[in-house]
Amino acid sequence: MLDRLTAAVFRGLSAARGKRVFHPDGVAYRARWEPVGTAGGVLTTPASEAREVDAVVRFSRAIGLPESAPDILGAAVKLLDAHGAGRDQDLALASSGRSAVSRHLLVPTRGFTGAVFSSIAPYAAAGERVTVMAEMSDDGTPRPFEDLRAGAVPPADLHLWVEPSGRSLGTLRVGARLSDDVSRDLRFDPWHTGPGLRPIGWINRLRRPTYAASQEGRDAPAAGARPALDDASTPESTR
Repeated sequence: MLDRLTAAVFRGLSAARGKRVFHPDGVAYRARWEPVGTAGGVLTTPASEAREVDAVVRFSRAIGLPESAPDILGAAVKLLDAHGAGRDQDLALASSGRSAVSRHLLVPTRGFTGAVFSSIAPYAAAGERVTVMAEMSDDGTPRPFEDLRAGAVPPADLHLWVEPSGRSLGTLRVGARLSDDVSRDLRFDPWHTGPGLRPIGWINRLRRPTYAASQEGRDAPAAGARPALDDASTPESTR
């Protein structure tokens, strides 16, 4: 009952807004996933074969507060064909804390450099209950969202790991910026996953119908789940 009610609310809000309810504005980039050892294999199939794949990452602000104010920042990852042709691995990560408690909480922040990102909700992986974490490489350059959107600074690579073990999964090497149309039409869903990483818990159960309803409400094209990257170039001046 609760999942149907939540889905209906998000479908209506998304339709009224004509875009995502949360993280409506974002910038997307091509990327390349470089796993570390066997731990990185949980994101690909078979899990015993950690392998590099092409990827897309979208950086965003969740609520749309004035840019001078802290907001929940998002880093949504799509590993293309991670589980076979047309079967991607999605990760919806949001700014959080680092501790055992705060990594399950949304934490507003101003910029991507120095921020920690978390799946917030848990996954089952190799018999363990884990939280997927990420952090942008820190080269000392501040990266507020407005600077990424304006092309004033490029994003840095993202390093992924799982807690509570701290095991590294690998690095997402961020490349060229994609067009705003591709960023708008991209569709991410934590339930786009494989056998090595299974969403668990009540938050993930609610997410499943909610994500689909929100995408229906904003009439996201089916092709948005798999962007035509060959046609998604962005003028050099805005990369």
